[in-house]
Amino acid sequence: MDGAISSFYFSAVEVGLEDNAGRLDSSLMNTKLIRALVEFVKTEEQSRATARESMPPEAAYDHAMFYDNPLTHELYFLVLLFMWHDIEKEIVLASARSGEQDSGPMSRDDFRKEVERLAGLSFDKRRIEIEKRLPTLDRTSWELLDLLRLVANSFKHDPFDKPNHRLLKHLSLAPNMNYATLAESGAVRYGLARLLGIGDDAPFAEIVEEIRKRCDRIVFMLHTGIHLRAFKDERVSLNPSTFER
Repeated sequence: MDGAISSFYFSAVEVGLEDNAGRLDSSLMNTKLIRALVEFVKTEEQSRATARESMPPEAAYDHAMFYDNPLTHELYFLVLLFMWHDIEKEIVLASARSGEQDSGPMSRDDFRKEVERLAGLSFDKRRIEIEKRLPTLDRTSWELLDLLRLVANSFKHDPFDKPNHRLLKHLSLAPNMNYATLAESGAVRYGLARLLGIGDDAPFAEIVEEIRKRCDRIVFMLHTGIHLRAFKDERVSLNPSTFER
């Protein structure tokens, strides 16, 4: 395993926030974790650029094009993949507890069952329900979520790490071209930057940072603009055999 990738995974494990009871607060932890991972990749990118300054120009160019850039760009895509799954989870949890259609208190068991039901729906059916329950998610939010979902799915599922036809269509890129891998494709980087409106030649670091900021906006909307149903008062078992492990 490359040293940068190994350090990347250790960073993911080490960064976290704990409440007074020593439990991880997942929503706070993930926000901090995403920012820390973005900063880690930026630092790795700068470190490699500094190392190339001592190389002959042609060697430095080849090293950047065929080794350093593909590696750091792939790390950025891993951050985007994590970002998608994190915000998807936040949306499902908020939707399951939304008081938009029923404001009465709910049991924790009903909440868990509703989360599992929503998670088991196809994407299209789940989105219809979420749009009804979370009306604060505006068109701008859904456009970003669609982009992030397509990037994550293409990165996860294509066996050759190339952009799939759905992502190409979303980025307004020609479908009949021979594209490089996501981490190496200048066309994909161009399409992402253009769609985000941050300049056609924006580097991956700026693209990921822009997506992160827009995800932060969505999470803020979820936590401040939605009425969540209260949980019913329920007895808690103190039987050690039923504790979470």
